Amino acid sequence: MDTIVFIGCNKSGTSREALKAASEMGYFTVLYTDRLKFLNQRKEFPEVHQLIYIKSLEDKNLLIKEIQKLMTAGKNVKACLSLIDPFVSIAVDISETLQVGRITKEAIVIMENKALFREKLKSLPYTPHFFFTIKNNLSEDFPNQRKNTYH
Repeated sequence: MDTIVFIGCNKSGTSREALKAASEMGYFTVLYTDRLKFLNQRKEFPEVHQLIYIKSLEDKNLLIKEIQKLMTAGKNVKACLSLIDPFVSIAVDISETLQVGRITKEAIVIMENKALFREKLKSLPYTPHFFFTIKNNLSEDFPNQRKNTYH
């Protein structure tokens, strides 16, 4: 059965909507959570086909073992993802290790770092003007220095 694994979820928002969308698209959805209360509220997650408690979602090796158990049980894991900030790169690492999905760790690292993201996009015509500065290190003349930079 084609399966999408989610690492972490909030009760509402993008992470929850992704679970619903995956279920509506016909995927078997597995949610690994570190929130015990979600187990007690299981009926509130009808879009989750399998809800698994993991004490720490930061334990990448444990998650890999758990996902391998799913695969051994016949689940065809198509993606492992997270839309919860602290677990995004962990999900990518797991995806690369288990060779599921297509997102790369490099892409996630760039997207999570606003400065790297701006640098990567700076040559595109629709990228807004930007500059980097050290916190609290702007000169008094800063507004005049940037006056003609923005339209």
